[in-house]
Amino acid sequence: MRDGRCYGRRATAHKRSISGREGQVDFWYSVAADCSSSGYPDLRIVTAPSHGTLRIAKGENFPDFPKDNVRQACNTKKLPVVFVYYQSDRGFTGTDTAVVEILFPSGNLRTISYAISVRP
Repeated sequence: MRDGRCYGRRATAHKRSISGREGQVDFWYSVAADCSSSGYPDLRIVTAPSHGTLRIAKGENFPDFPKDNVRQACNTKKLPVVFVYYQSDRGFTGTDTAVVEILFPSGNLRTISYAISVRP
C-alpha cells in the first residue's frame, strides 16, 4: 500500500508519455484516517531513465484511495503530495525505465520500477 495506492513493497507501474514533453507519471502522499496529512513522503531516484529525466516536486492534489479503503472520503480534500514527472529525450520513442524509492513518514519504504511507454 502506498499510504494510498497498492503497489506492494516492490512493484512495476506501467505509465505512458509523449516524446519530448514533460508529464506527470505518479504522485505520492501519506494520509491519516482523519484525512490529515502525515507529511510529505521522501522520494529518491535509484535508477534514472536511460532516455529521459525524472523530476520530483512537492505540491497538492486530491488523493485517489479506492472505494473499499477507509480513507476513501479523503479523496475530496487536496493534500500535500510529491509528484513524479518524466520527460523523454527529444525524438525518443519506445520504453524507458526508472526506479524510485519512497520513504513514508511512517517509516514504510516502497520501491517502484516505472516502465514508461513513450509515443510520438
